[in-house]
Amino acid sequence: MKILALSLSIGVACMHKDRRKDKRYLNHLRSKLKYGMFVEDCRSHPCMVTGHDLEGFDCVSLVNGKPNSCSILNCGPIPLTKAEAYERADYMKQHGMEAYLVKYQGFTEEALEYWRKLDAEWNFDKGT
Repeated sequence: MKILALSLSIGVACMHKDRRKDKRYLNHLRSKLKYGMFVEDCRSHPCMVTGHDLEGFDCVSLVNGKPNSCSILNCGPIPLTKAEAYERADYMKQHGMEAYLVKYQGFTEEALEYWRKLDAEWNFDKGT
């Protein structure tokens, strides 16, 4: 019984630490996201940030011009330089979404199969 109580107290302490880490990370990203900054959003599109609030941000895809709203913490935007963003957008336009995922996200054939399945079910934007 003492071991269980000890493990529960350690678990609670770890949970608080993780929550603090998440909050610090969220605050760090929130402070870095600015209008005009380039990121890769949760759709794996290179985008330009058009606005942000406490927990999310709005962006426009450099591939097809479609707007998107993402959560800073859940989507995990990847910061890009302007040159990287336009290079990735050009690559996606020329070679398609699957080639982009292989080159920039490191997708394997198994991961691409899963992505194709999700794409068929949910009709995700393919970057064209």
